[in-house]
Formats: sequence, structure tokens, C-alpha cells
Amino acid sequence: MKMKTKGIFTSANPYLYFNGDCIKAITLYEKAFNVKAEVMPNREAENLVEHAKFKIGNDAIFLCDAQYPVKTGDNMMIATKFDATSESTTAAAKAAFDILKEDGQVIMKLEETSWNKCFGILIDKFGVKWNMCGGLK
Repeated sequence: MKMKTKGIFTSANPYLYFNGDCIKAITLYEKAFNVKAEVMPNREAENLVEHAKFKIGNDAIFLCDAQYPVKTGDNMMIATKFDATSESTTAAAKAAFDILKEDGQVIMKLEETSWNKCFGILIDKFGVKWNMCGGLK
């Protein structure tokens, strides 16, 4: 069955979270996949990673040091990206966030942050973590 989808999200990427050892993980992945990661250091703690990404082919994997403790095996989420400069796509992203949060857990409300036009994290009722990103400032 061939499915056509039309939506507001432009990509979905794995997002790996670490407990203070993201730099070590990046070093390992750079070596293993023969890639160079783009790294944004944490503004408050220079030995931590705020956000990083590396590409394998056309696909990106995102990484960071978590702001909360994560268990090994429970340190991944799906990162979605949308255009927060558009009111209609932002409204649709908020609607998607509201649907996913039902019977789930909101980690960060979907709202403007100091680094992002519209950003939020939640765990849906099936235990899947979702990161919704409307674009860096």
C-alpha cells in the first residue's frame, strides 16, 4: 500500500540523550561512522552538550546531554521539526502536541524558549518521547 501524507512536519530524527557523557558518545560515533558532528556547547556548563548532530547519508541523528536523569535504553526520542514562522503550522503543531500528550506526560510545554521559536517535549501514552522543534532563534 502506497501512502501519501501531507503534514506540517518537515523531518523526524532520532534524538539521543546522555547523562553528561555526550562528548564521549560523539567521539565514538564520529569514529564509527566516519563523520564529523556539529556541536553546540551548553551555555551553562562547558563540559556538556546543548545540541549536536551528525549525518549518515541524508539522515541526521541528534544528541545532547539531558537536563534530567535518563536510563540507558530510555534515552532516545523522535525529534520533529516544523516552521514556527507560520501561524498555521504552529497551530497544527500545537494541536499535534495536545493529541500526543493525552494520557501521556509533558516534559516541556510547547512554547517559545530562549533558543527556539516554539519547542516542547512529551512522552505519549505508549512511552514514546517526542521533541517538537519550531526552529532555532
